[in-house]
Amino acid sequence: MSSLVEKRKSLAESLMRDSICAAAASVLESGGFGALTMDHVASAAGVSKGTLYNYFSDKDSLLLAAMDRAFAPLQAELEDILNR
Repeated sequence: MSSLVEKRKSLAESLMRDSICAAAASVLESGGFGALTMDHVASAAGVSKGTLYNYFSDKDSLLLAAMDRAFAPLQAELEDILNR
């Protein structure tokens, strides 16, 4: 595979993971932790449950990724403050 194709695939995968994490955050916001099921997240993301499992092995890994995504701006801000 060429380098360009690999970069394109990596970008597409990253965008899909971000989209799924955003959908998980939306499900959490509207229904709480009890509503966070793979079925609900897949529906909110507009993907099949099988596609969801291609990116996340279980609900725990999805939740951790969604939390990392949500806290990334705060972490960057704190690192910036600490490195001044």
